[in-house]
Amino acid sequence: MNRRALQTLSRRLISTSSVLNKNFYDLLGIRENATKEEIREAYNALTRNYHPFTATREEVDRNERIHAAYDLLRDNERRRLYDHILARNSRMGRDSKRNSFDLPF
Repeated sequence: MNRRALQTLSRRLISTSSVLNKNFYDLLGIRENATKEEIREAYNALTRNYHPFTATREEVDRNERIHAAYDLLRDNERRRLYDHILARNSRMGRDSKRNSFDLPF
């Protein structure tokens, strides 16, 4: 990925996870070092609970966020970038005035 593509992805990841007020690992109920198999199992278990045909609107929204988390975490490159963003934001602190969208690469 080139720098522009990484910055665009960074913006999408942060805007999606900031809506949640927690990171994608927390949303799926997994550790940050979870394997792909653990990610898939957590995703499958959660989507059974929040299926759009039997869920309220709030549960459908949660299902969409669960899907977004799974879609990101199952891809190694996107997960690496997401982990980089999480680490960077934790170093900067949540109240920092710095722009967290400008990646160093």
